Amino acid sequence: MKLMITFLLLLTSLCHSQDFWEETNGPSNGNVSCLAINSSGDIFAGTEGGGVYRTNDNGDNWIQINNGLTNIIVQSIAINSNGDIFAGTNDGIYRSIDNGDSWTYLKDIRNHYMAINLNGDIFAGTSNKGGAGVIFRSIDNGESWTKLKNS
Repeated sequence: MKLMITFLLLLTSLCHSQDFWEETNGPSNGNVSCLAINSSGDIFAGTEGGGVYRTNDNGDNWIQINNGLTNIIVQSIAINSNGDIFAGTNDGIYRSIDNGDSWTYLKDIRNHYMAINLNGDIFAGTSNKGGAGVIFRSIDNGESWTKLKNS
């Protein structure tokens, strides 16, 4: 029994002493509020006031890709299976179809959360201070949005 307890303590100590995280040269303009990774391995970071940054070298170098998102708080990022990127901001929802090089304004839904299901439906959740949030859904790649009803 003593041997087993000693082994467990040693194993726990080894697991906690490992350094699994490494700091990168992350975006320098604004706090990072969200991350997303596309199928090519590019990482996108949404920031609070600095727009969107992209890295294609596993976080060693970041470039600001704000064409259309300057001085906007990016609260959520989601990427569909076609590689289209959706940014939920304090100004509304934007879409990029060219890996973030340019952005198109889609809808005045100021959201904090985004998700895309296997069918490609996009969900955008809002939050209201002191009240219930609202969820919107798009089934046409962000061209139109429907407010989902509360049950």
